[in-house]
Amino acid sequence: MIDVRPAVDWEHGLIRNQVFIDEEVYQQELERIFRRCWLFVGHESSIPEIGDYVTNFMGTDQVIVLRDPKGKLRVFLNKCLHRGNKVCFYDRGNARTFTCTFHGWQYNTEGKIVGVPYFEDGYLGELDRNSWGLVEVPRVATYGGLIFACWDAGAMPLDDYLGDVRWYFDRLLVRDYLGGMEVVGGIQRYDMPSNWKLLSDNFAGDDYHVPTTHASYFKVLAEDARKYRANFDLDETVTVALGYGTGVPHGIGSIGLGAAQAQQQRDLDQAQGLGPEAVDWVRDRYARIAEFMKDDPIRVWKFANANVFPNFCIISTSSAFQAQGLILWQPRAPLLTECWQWCAVERDAPKVVKQLAIRNLMKGQAAAGLIATDDSENFERSTDNLMGHAATEQPFNYAMAVGHDRDHAFRDKLRGKGLDVDLLPGLVGPHIWEAQQRQFYRYWETLMSSQD
Repeated sequence: MIDVRPAVDWEHGLIRNQVFIDEEVYQQELERIFRRCWLFVGHESSIPEIGDYVTNFMGTDQVIVLRDPKGKLRVFLNKCLHRGNKVCFYDRGNARTFTCTFHGWQYNTEGKIVGVPYFEDGYLGELDRNSWGLVEVPRVATYGGLIFACWDAGAMPLDDYLGDVRWYFDRLLVRDYLGGMEVVGGIQRYDMPSNWKLLSDNFAGDDYHVPTTHASYFKVLAEDARKYRANFDLDETVTVALGYGTGVPHGIGSIGLGAAQAQQQRDLDQAQGLGPEAVDWVRDRYARIAEFMKDDPIRVWKFANANVFPNFCIISTSSAFQAQGLILWQPRAPLLTECWQWCAVERDAPKVVKQLAIRNLMKGQAAAGLIATDDSENFERSTDNLMGHAATEQPFNYAMAVGHDRDHAFRDKLRGKGLDVDLLPGLVGPHIWEAQQRQFYRYWETLMSSQD
């Protein structure tokens, strides 16, 4: 076991390059992180019927996520236990059985062997079929349609693992009170020449990079430079570190406080061009939002980005006319990550709204979008330097406002506007903040160093 503690000075915000480039660290992560944490593996809307399945990865292990004959969600390792061949070769579909193309062993959707060629002649009827079924992931659970799985049978329940992130997701992501969300289309996939942690910690709340990295994107969208700059002068926009101190370190960035009157009017104006069905939907949507949040101590009306530890990220928006991006950073090597991205829309939205929402997401966060390509270029340049010799001696700096995670001046300023952020779940910080990233590496180091 490699000791990563000397490389992770999270209290001072200094992370040595070793944790991003070392092959031993990467292999240890696959065991200590990806075999112990709850991992996102799909959305229920992708497998609505009995026999429906999708494939995904848990770390570097490919799994089949399916509905069995009783409608139960199950996750199996995509591996025949005879000689290790895959039994499922497609991204998604519907099946009653899965057959290994090597020797023909056949499994049903409950993971049991239902066919073995030459069972009597070859095995003399003595193969114990019950011992050679598909390996099943022991923990599977859902939240708001999001499917998670965990290899660790003794792991904490999913609700405990998600913790206070559920409060924000209930209001701004899964939104069951609006009918929930559904995934449309397939999966976009593209490679990012970077370590998976850098991509995940970026979504955990690095809004510091947005006005610089994505300047051209916002200039294209803005009517003038003043509106462009106003996007980042939002005193009532905050970031939250969840699980601060000892819990699981999920992070959410660019949370908008207060009611959403201005955004509601923008959405109504846009709906006018789509017809009366869209206008009625927008009005009903905001009425339901107001009703659901009427007793909240502080209203929240949007977030921009989030990370559920370790590697499940969301890109969101304030607009009703942009879809949500559900993103997995799949680790492939210390300096190679494969991005998997799904597009999620509000299930009950009119078709014309869904079509526009999908297009708007694809303009930004997508393989050929304006936002993802900005990020890819930055991470590629950073990775080039990680490969240098002298360059690797310089730690990454996550030290913004170290020692001021509970800064009272920030809270007092918002309290003067009638916004007591201490009433919100998690530790709330300003729009530009790095506490949630320091917490990401705190928890990572704990898991990497623990034998339990």
